[in-house]
Order: sequence, then C-alpha cells, then structure tokens
Amino acid sequence: MILLRALCLLLIAPTVIWAQNSPDKLDSSTSSTELAGEVKALREALLQTQKQVAVQQREIETLKVQSNAGSLSASNQLSPTEREASAPDSASPSIQPASLSTAAYVRQQPVQQDQEKAESLVEGFKIGDAILTPGGFVDLENIFRTTNTQSNIATSFASIPFGNTPQGNVSEFRTTAQYSRLNLMVKDKYRGNDITGYVEGDFSGNDAPGVYQSVNPHTFRLRLYFGDFKRGKWEFLGGQTWSWMTPNRTGIGPIPADLAITYNEDQNIGVGLAYTRAAEIRAAYHANAHWAMGVGIENSNQFIGNFVALPMAFSSTVGPQFDNGAQIGA
Repeated sequence: MILLRALCLLLIAPTVIWAQNSPDKLDSSTSSTELAGEVKALREALLQTQKQVAVQQREIETLKVQSNAGSLSASNQLSPTEREASAPDSASPSIQPASLSTAAYVRQQPVQQDQEKAESLVEGFKIGDAILTPGGFVDLENIFRTTNTQSNIATSFASIPFGNTPQGNVSEFRTTAQYSRLNLMVKDKYRGNDITGYVEGDFSGNDAPGVYQSVNPHTFRLRLYFGDFKRGKWEFLGGQTWSWMTPNRTGIGPIPADLAITYNEDQNIGVGLAYTRAAEIRAAYHANAHWAMGVGIENSNQFIGNFVALPMAFSSTVGPQFDNGAQIGA
C-alpha cells in the first residue's frame, strides 16, 4: 500500500511541477521575441537617423565652403589694417554654428537675386555681348499764350505780336505730345576696349504750316548720334554730340545724363546755357578719376543770325561770307 502511494506520488509530482512552471516559461519566451523586435526596430531607426545626419553634414560642409569663399573675396578687398582688425583672435576662437551659416546663406539668396534683377533692368537687353538700353519719355503738354505767336512748344520771343495787330489780340491754345523723346544706347567690349553707340531724337523738326490742323504730324529730328571708344585712359568720339562748350555735371562725357542741361517744357527758356549739338571729332585723356583733358574739332559753320549787325556799306559783300539764315553752311 505504501509502495503504491509512493508510485502515484512520483507520477503526479512532475505533472504539478510542469503545470506550475509552464506559464512562466511561455511568458519569458514571448517577452524575448518582443524585445528582439523592438531592438531591431531601434537599430533600423538609428541607421536611418545616421544616414540623415550624414546628408545634413555634407550640406553644411558645402555651405561652409561657399561662405568661406565669400568671406575670402570680401577680405581681399580690405586693407591690411582692416583685415587684421576683422581677423578672429586665435587665443579665443569662436565657432559659429552651422545653422547660422545656413540661415545667412538662405537670407543672402533673395538679396542677390533682387540685385541681379535690378542690374539687368538697368543694363537693358543683351544681344550676345552687347547691351542695348532704350530710353526716353512720352510727354503731353498744353500750350496757352495770350497772343498768337504761331510757335510750337518753343516760344519765338523775337516774334511776339504787338497789340495793334490781329495776332496780338487772339490767344492760342494747343495740346501736343511734341516734346516726347526717344533714345537708344548700345555698349559692348571688343578686345579690352569699351565701345558705346548712342542715338537720340525728338519731334521738334521743321513742321509743316498746318501741323496742328488734323493729325499733328510733328517731324522727327536727330539730336545726338555718335560712337565713343575707350581704351585705357584714352577716349575717342566721332559723330553729332553736345559741344564741350556745354558744361558737364560729371566729367567730360558725352552722355546727356553727365551734362548740366535742363528739361524745359518750353525749349527756348534755357537762358544762359552755351551749347551746340554739332558733328565733331574729339579725343580725351583721363589722367585719373578727377582730371582729364581733351581736344575737339567741331562744326565750323560761321553763324551770325540776328546777333551781328553788319555795316550797311559792307553788308552786300561781307554778308554772303557768313551764315545769317540765308547763306546756309557758309
């Protein structure tokens, strides 16, 4: 009986022990599987993060190289004293975060694009290496005079009618775009030489007597037309341009923006301004940015007009020798 009980106990005990230990072992196996999965996921995420950091690091290095190149070009323009003052102290080096360099580079991009756009608008249109810059303005003008001078936008002060004439008792009123002006400048470089061509015209030519009667066909006239050649400190010009008798605001250049001329709605009120716009050839030497000298050969037409009164005894013999309005090109 005792032997039978011992045999039963030996058969039942392993079953109880296995029943007690089996859930723990199952939970432990499941936890190990989940932990291995999480570790694998973390490794993959870490690998992906390392790849992203490597890409960002390459971009930062590229931006640093571009920033250093810009700083080097700027420092080359500084004087030795300014370069030494702007150099960092080797005893206390400062490290600029890459994010700041990146932000500075990003901020510079729109500014550079705006500057390039502004320069392209100022320069004009490029055809090959040449730059074409059209210019001018459109003008709408009202003219009212208390007498009928029969003038266009330039008042003929020498022929204002008196009050004892019909024209002196009739006013005049006109609306016109005659004062409009057009110009074109072409710049190019050829073998280290600066070449400039300029043409300018307006609508104050010799109008027909009935110009205001229907379609206002004002005649287009040539004002300026010249070619300018610069090589080093030398400058040569040929064509129709403002004379050197006309004062300049800047240097001795021929471009109208450099001249001390006025833009009056009445073209005949430029009092005290000595000028001609005639054909000429001239050469100039620019010693530096502030000093230049030159010599020019201009139109030698001997015009006396209404400014010189010839002696009555010699008017028939001396008069034809000058351009007095009747002897054109004498």
